[in-house]
Amino acid sequence: MLNKVCAQAGCKSITNKRNCNKCQTKFNLMSKERAKKRARKSTSFMTKTNKAFYGSAQWKALRERKIRKDPLCQICLTKGFLNEGKDIDHIVEIKDDYSLRQEITNLQTLCRSCHMYKTNQERIKR
Repeated sequence: MLNKVCAQAGCKSITNKRNCNKCQTKFNLMSKERAKKRARKSTSFMTKTNKAFYGSAQWKALRERKIRKDPLCQICLTKGFLNEGKDIDHIVEIKDDYSLRQEITNLQTLCRSCHMYKTNQERIKR
């Protein structure tokens, strides 16, 4: 293996990876903190009712049923790609029509990137 200087600015440690062990540990901690912050931010707009719904056994069972029925991202499929869907999205958001929250016909399976894109587009519209 080829030894080189750590990629982190200011670090002069020699390593055979991109980052030395010390810098990699710092990087991993910072990544976890950013992920926690994103998670808090993404749920901060929810009402107590919505948070309770997404934590309920009914939602978890419905979500699991939808993923088993449609395991691929619905948006990617329309574009000709085969991506595994990990997120379940309400087509009509529950903010707009709370009565449709448990309708399986109002759900679509999406990959993470398509779900983030759709959610951001909905936020921009508001």
